[in-house]
Amino acid sequence: MSQAEATVPAPGSLFRSEIFEQPAALERLLGANEEIARIAATAVARNVQLVRMVGHGSSDNAASYGVYAFGLLPRWTAVRDSITLTVHYDTPIDLSGSMVIGLSQSGQTPDVVAGCSASAGAIAVQATHRMAMAGPHRMPDISA
Repeated sequence: MSQAEATVPAPGSLFRSEIFEQPAALERLLGANEEIARIAATAVARNVQLVRMVGHGSSDNAASYGVYAFGLLPRWTAVRDSITLTVHYDTPIDLSGSMVIGLSQSGQTPDVVAGCSASAGAIAVQATHRMAMAGPHRMPDISA
């Protein structure tokens, strides 16, 4: 086996490791109740009518759960959304009355960050597994 072959992860190993990160991520989420309450209060005050969730891979899969969670709990319409129009085609869309949640393991996925930044009129929120990470493509904190 060559050295290059030895460094290639087994198919599905990254996804599997992300699944095993879930208990720790949920624990961090439970520790963020005050921040979540602040985001929810901002959304209610701004009369949010639509929650748009953007991400890739397992983060996008988490949005499937979010559609049900936002529909059942606060009874908001929520969608797994594409960022292609706003990011890749630079199409301005009026997102007033909505909340955009960027879902990214690291908070550094460039087009997810750009999608949140291009969400004019919306509340933009980041949701990451590693909130402490910083970098050139870090998602902004909630904007009101």
